[in-house]
Amino acid sequence: GLPEMSTHDGLAEKQKSNVVKIRVLHWGDKPAPITCLIGSPRFKSEFDHVARALSQRGEIVMAPHIYSNGNGLDKEDTDLLHELALKRIEMADIVFVINPNNRTNDNVRNEISYAKSLDRTVLYLDTPADD
Repeated sequence: GLPEMSTHDGLAEKQKSNVVKIRVLHWGDKPAPITCLIGSPRFKSEFDHVARALSQRGEIVMAPHIYSNGNGLDKEDTDLLHELALKRIEMADIVFVINPNNRTNDNVRNEISYAKSLDRTVLYLDTPADD
């Protein structure tokens, strides 16, 4: 089952006095961690498995939703996906690297460096030899 968590309901106002209710999960007195998954798109099944496991622990999980390895995407598309990955890293508390058998590529290594430059906690599916 899911772990016990408390909730905090807050209100946010929109234009013209429309009110939207916001629900935030908490671990005791701390908000639930936001975890960003990064890695090569060829590991979609591993992304799905890790996202499910972390969600069941009560973490908020952000992951890519396009797993194409560049097939059928032009440079503008791949640049946009890279920018989205960096934005997810900026929003996250934790960056979880999907790297079965320590396999990564240059893009993933650059994203790891970016996460570390922002002082994000970086975790790995398989621990790299150099960490």
